[in-house]
This record gives sequence, C-alpha cells and structure tokens, in this order.
Amino acid sequence: MDPRSTSETTPLPLRWARKIVVAVVGVVTILIGVVGLFLPILQGVLLIVLGLAILATEFPLARRGLDALRSRFRRARERRR
Repeated sequence: MDPRSTSETTPLPLRWARKIVVAVVGVVTILIGVVGLFLPILQGVLLIVLGLAILATEFPLARRGLDALRSRFRRARERRR
C-alpha cells in the first residue's frame, strides 16, 4: 500500500504530527550518528544513513540525498570489483 495515498485521506493535524515526529526522530538519529563518528562504541555512519532513511519517508530532499548516497556506494562497490 502506498503511504502517500493514505496520507491524502488522513486529517491535516495528523499529517503534521507525523511529519514532526519523523523529523525529530530522524534528526536525533543523525545527530547521534555524528557523535558516533568520534566515539568507538557507536556506528556513526550507520546511524547517519538510518536517520536519512527515516527522514526520506516524509521529506523529498532527504529522499534525494539517500538516493545520491546509494548511487555513490554502488559506484564504489563496482570499482572494487
């Protein structure tokens, strides 16, 4: 089921609440990932990508960034082969 089709039938306050929750969770995950880049106990890059994936569920800019990151990883993987 396409999440965008259900969001059009959802009342506006619930859509805004969802966007706010997704934004807060995504940004906090990215910030923890940035801290994790400097701490040996956290996987910083993994948390940053996870935060970007969370944000990509609601924000097109994050989706484009995630797509660019995926294509960059694919090109790097192909170069190693």
